[in-house]
Amino acid sequence: MLRIPSFRRITTSGKYLAEVDGLRFVAILSVLVFHIYMMDIIHAGDPGLPHNPAVALLMRLIGNGKSGVPLFFAISGFILGLPFAKAYLVGGEPIRLKAYLLRRVTRLEPPYIASLLIRTVPVMLYLHMTFRAILPHLLASMVYLHMIVFQAEPLVQKVAWSLEIEIQFYLLVPLLAPLLYHRSAVLRRTLFLLLLPGLGVIQSFFPPNAFILTHSILGWAQFFLAGMFLADLYLMDFKRVPASWLWDISGVLLWILFFWMDDPALHIWGPLVLVAQFFGAFKGSLLRRFYQAAPISILGGMCYSLYLTHSLVLQGLAWAFYRFAGKAHFYAHLLASEILFLPFLFFFGAVYFVLLERPCMDKRWPQKLMAFLRERSPLARRSLATVQEAAEDSTE
Repeated sequence: MLRIPSFRRITTSGKYLAEVDGLRFVAILSVLVFHIYMMDIIHAGDPGLPHNPAVALLMRLIGNGKSGVPLFFAISGFILGLPFAKAYLVGGEPIRLKAYLLRRVTRLEPPYIASLLIRTVPVMLYLHMTFRAILPHLLASMVYLHMIVFQAEPLVQKVAWSLEIEIQFYLLVPLLAPLLYHRSAVLRRTLFLLLLPGLGVIQSFFPPNAFILTHSILGWAQFFLAGMFLADLYLMDFKRVPASWLWDISGVLLWILFFWMDDPALHIWGPLVLVAQFFGAFKGSLLRRFYQAAPISILGGMCYSLYLTHSLVLQGLAWAFYRFAGKAHFYAHLLASEILFLPFLFFFGAVYFVLLERPCMDKRWPQKLMAFLRERSPLARRSLATVQEAAEDSTE
């Protein structure tokens, strides 16, 4: 009998928070909608500001869909901060650094490197580059150093700029956690509340041409810290917060505010807005049901695969669409492209998720792969023995 693959993500801890994947859905949907919008502008031209106020508001929200990226940063801060908060605040199991780092590698690297390799030849052809010319960019991206080395956004996978910043945070969490969580509740929360808007104020003084400041964790730290703050609140206070439909109303209004803000305001007030949004996700009645709904949480759980695959698929779709669609009003083109493209982006992302990302969510996949290779190759057994020992240590 044909076995239907599971589309539900696998978590390291075994505890699944559907609300978090629902928030991931909001983040990835906003990014996809924004990139379709930008592709329409590239092919059809910028229509300017619409006269209709309702349409103008909608276009502003779509045009700020890139704000889904700092939402991803906040979610990462929450997910990675949670086990550290448990260890420091409620006496949970201590975090073993070796296992923590190895898990990041085994979970994230295979689908990421595969996406880089898939994109290399198309990018070479499009930019008329030789493999020798693109190789340094490819290698720098593989180790998340392209922006540091080249002072430019990644060439092979442009959207990987945010992944390079994520990696910087992953490396800093073990250092930040004891500083932020080893304090009294009043002191640590006062510190969080000062840092969340305060870092945005400091960043407003960054020179606009200081690429490494604006394209590193220095320019986005407050969103990760918002997630770490939420990990504290989730552990210590969420149970005492009553559920209410008022969280639903505030949640909808705050989403409008979040995607309405321009970049300077977003960097100052956005982290605080996201803190309130998490309360809506866990304590709202309708919003919580929406985030927990299977189609929403499952698609949100595929966000990494969708993020890695969507740009190449979108470029192919846009080429075909504008080749055969003919000329039309910009907003008609935009509506048609959003409706037509999104199912394809979700489909190819889901395929990538099932084939590449989800298998890597099993923390024992390196051991399983090595066992498979050992059965078929004594040489592989000897060459991979060292790697196996490290993988086994990470799951003890």
